[in-house]
Amino acid sequence: MQCLLCLRTTMSSLHDSFDEQGQVDDDSVATLTTTPRVEAAVHYTVHDILKTIAKSQHVSFSKSTIATITKLTIDQAGILAEDVQAFAKHAKRATVQEADVKLAARRRSSLVARLDVMAQDNKARPAKKRSKSDKA
Repeated sequence: MQCLLCLRTTMSSLHDSFDEQGQVDDDSVATLTTTPRVEAAVHYTVHDILKTIAKSQHVSFSKSTIATITKLTIDQAGILAEDVQAFAKHAKRATVQEADVKLAARRRSSLVARLDVMAQDNKARPAKKRSKSDKA
């Protein structure tokens, strides 16, 4: 349960980088996966998920395994960011939209279903007012 809470917290902080229409500019997507803070959050989340799996499956994961899975996760996020940027650019847009993410995930129906649920949750949230410093 804690790993889901951690993941939700991480996703919630990432959600704050999006505007009211669920769009984020290209520069934000490019820097999102390269910041030490995000890397640390991903590492913590991977560690927490693997700890939960280890307890339920009676297995253990070495520190190098956790580090490798973290690196793979960050690399895959970078690839996803490049893909959604390419989809937005192909559509002659400067911003990545929800449809671009769904298009990138189209081969995994379970992921598309989760994205739909997340999109509905995001639409149900009241829009945050952004200050002038947030827009810069």
